[in-house]
Amino acid sequence: MHLVSSFIRGGMREIFSTMLTMEITSVEDIPDEIEPPLRLSGVTGQVSLAGKFNGSVYLNFPEQFSKVCACSILGSTPETIAPEEVNDVIGELTNMVTGSLKSKMTDRGFNCQLSVPSVMRGENVEIDSNHINIKLYNEFHYDGKAENVIKVYVFARLEE
Repeated sequence: MHLVSSFIRGGMREIFSTMLTMEITSVEDIPDEIEPPLRLSGVTGQVSLAGKFNGSVYLNFPEQFSKVCACSILGSTPETIAPEEVNDVIGELTNMVTGSLKSKMTDRGFNCQLSVPSVMRGENVEIDSNHINIKLYNEFHYDGKAENVIKVYVFARLEE
């Protein structure tokens, strides 16, 4: 489902440019299909979709880069920002990216609703999914640095 990957790439670039004034680049030489289970570390936002396009979108950030992103929006510094503020920003970024995807899928006849965002923190958090035929992965970098990475996972299925 390369169309979904294309929607994610466009939404990520637009949202990060507009909201964080960060120009991010997608890594093009990685396979965009993956097989769960995943093991994620750092700070991960999650939003579910329910309807004709049914599944979840995850945005995964290294801890330090999640603080950089939150500080960019809130105007604070990594030394003074509270974990709750970082969670709020990561949840909202995940919500915006998923909302952008929802809008584009709805335009193609796959109506769906979004859940409230949630945020998970930790090392080796396992994400698994059953009976899902869309399993996509995208990776984005900021400022050319490997530690400034955002990993985006989409697990979904289309209902007729």
